[in-house]
Order: sequence, then structure tokens, then C-alpha cells
Amino acid sequence: ILEYFEKHGRNGRGSMFKGVLSPVVGLAGLNAILFVSYGSIIRYFEQQYPNDKDPSLMQVYIAGTGAGFACFLLSTPTDLVKIKTQISKLPKTSWQITKEVYYTSGIRGFYQGGLVTAIRDSPSYGIYFWVYEGLKRVLQVNPIESEAWKLLLAGGMAGTVSWASIYPIDVVKSRLQMQKQVKGDNEARRLLMTDQPYASIRDCVMRSYRTEGLGVFFRGLWPTLLRAFPVNAVTFYTYEIMMSFLQNL
Repeated sequence: ILEYFEKHGRNGRGSMFKGVLSPVVGLAGLNAILFVSYGSIIRYFEQQYPNDKDPSLMQVYIAGTGAGFACFLLSTPTDLVKIKTQISKLPKTSWQITKEVYYTSGIRGFYQGGLVTAIRDSPSYGIYFWVYEGLKRVLQVNPIESEAWKLLLAGGMAGTVSWASIYPIDVVKSRLQMQKQVKGDNEARRLLMTDQPYASIRDCVMRSYRTEGLGVFFRGLWPTLLRAFPVNAVTFYTYEIMMSFLQNL
């Protein structure tokens, strides 16, 4: 981080917020899809097993995995716009990048890296909810009293563990989404292999490993984990407060 500021000088602070609009705008929709999908799957399990007091942790994991898969429909385009805004050599807004992607590749262009995003999101959100619900049970959270520190701890740990578990996949996803999009036939794409160096997920993994070693898949992990704890602590705490409020209406 210090090297970043030394390299970019006064512009370092501003450049740290490049591409922030896309995830901020998409975050509300993403969380809505995530928690609605998760709740729907959990309710399905409750209907199938009415005698169970609480869903099993396996059911929680399955529900989280299903919700994560649903999220990739929104997380892929928002991540793509964010990444392309951040790596743009010219100062461009998220809206300008969005228009460029659409004019270059159409709607399909927003799902560049969609497969690896789904591979990332599905298991990570399964782990996300599994850790959260598991810690709530270990900490014996009282659903009536809703002890704040326990909910914040469970939420923060859920975010940290889920990000740590899939971070190498996120690195691969980001590298695939950094590539330039080309409008045209396969021949045109082959002529621009220097701009589109990775032919597949496997190709990205193998070439990244050969050129930069195993450490490349964990580059930037610590800042991500430092961000994950407070963000997800607040996310889950807010979710619990809102659910309690809505149930009491």
C-alpha cells in the first residue's frame, strides 16, 4: 500500500476510488438477490422437513451455494465494469466503460469471465452462510435479544473465511476480465491474441503460475481480508435488524 502511494503520489488517493461507482450501484441489487434467494431455498427446506427446529448446516451451505449462483448474473457485469475502469490508462467513468463494453460486444460483453465468476460465487456464498450460521450456533445467539457483538463477529468471520477460501479463483476471474474485448469473427480475435492472452480458465491458471509462481494467486489477499471483516459484519448485522423489524410489523 505504501509503495502504491509512493508510485502515484498525490493522485494515489483519487485512483484508489477508480471504478467504485459500479460495485456501489450494484451492491444493493446484489445483496437483494443474495438474501432473497437464500431465504427462498431455506424456506423450501423448512417445508420439506417441517419437524426440524433449524435447517442443518448442510442445508445452509446448499442454500448459500444456490444464492451465490443467482448472484453471478449481477456480480459479473459490475465486477467487469469496475475492473476495466480501474485499469483504464485514460481517466474514464464507470458509465463510459459501460457504454464501451456495450458498443464493443453487446450484452454478452458484460459476461466476460462469467463462468469463473459463477465458480467463485457459488461455493464462496455457501461457505459464507455456513460460517455465519455455524458461529451463531456456537455463540448461542439469542434471536430475541440479538446480541450485537456476536452478530458482528459471526458476520465478519463469515466474510473473511469466504474470501480467503476463493481468493485464487477471484484472481483468475480478474485477469480474464482485464482482457480487451474484440468485436468481430474468430479470425479477428486470433489476430489480437496479444490483447487477449488467455484462451480459457485453465490457460490463465497455468500461464500465470508459470510466469509469476504460486504467490500470484494470493497477491492482494490481506487488504481484501481487512476489508471483508467490517463490511460483512455490518452487512449481516443490518440484515438481522431488518428481518427482526419486518417480522414485528
